[in-house]
Amino acid sequence: MTSPLCISFKSSLRCGYKTAVVFVSAVFLVVGCGGGESNDGNEVPVNAYCNPVANWSEEWMEWEARMLKLMNEARASGAVCGTEEFGSAGSLEISPELRCAARAHSKDMAERDYFGHHSPEGEGPTERFQKAGWSGRSWGENIVAGGGSADGQFDMWMNSPGHCANIMNPSFTQVGIGYYSTTSSYGDYTTAGFGAP
Repeated sequence: MTSPLCISFKSSLRCGYKTAVVFVSAVFLVVGCGGGESNDGNEVPVNAYCNPVANWSEEWMEWEARMLKLMNEARASGAVCGTEEFGSAGSLEISPELRCAARAHSKDMAERDYFGHHSPEGEGPTERFQKAGWSGRSWGENIVAGGGSADGQFDMWMNSPGHCANIMNPSFTQVGIGYYSTTSSYGDYTTAGFGAP
């Protein structure tokens, strides 16, 4: 089974399908900007956009926490992303706003059975981050579906140069991770929104 991967950063979007030996990518144009602070596993802003993702299942929050742990372990160790070498970087802190936007996007993709940085109506990361109340100077977004576990999805990201670069980017100090599971095409959907306040 193939599992899709997409990355959005700076001013580009790359999507592809990854199997054990194949990665194909296409490039599309996106623009964006994007803030927050550390908190518990379920905090999101209280507003109409975030309210539907405020009460997350314990299992889903554990998936999100595992993904954050893996990201911060990789950042502490440094990594090579394709041909780009990254030294160690500080830990990412959870932003409630980015968490809201990530959860809302994973939920939307799973419930409506699509995969991409933009909804079928064209709403992208910039609009989601703004609806969640996040503002900052730069952002990046990774999405993944399938993979079977947080570790499996994380490995897919780290084996993709652009996704890996978002995780390792020392300019990003904040992250919001949203996991959603359903019986749609890929089952497990995870979105990670990265930000520099």
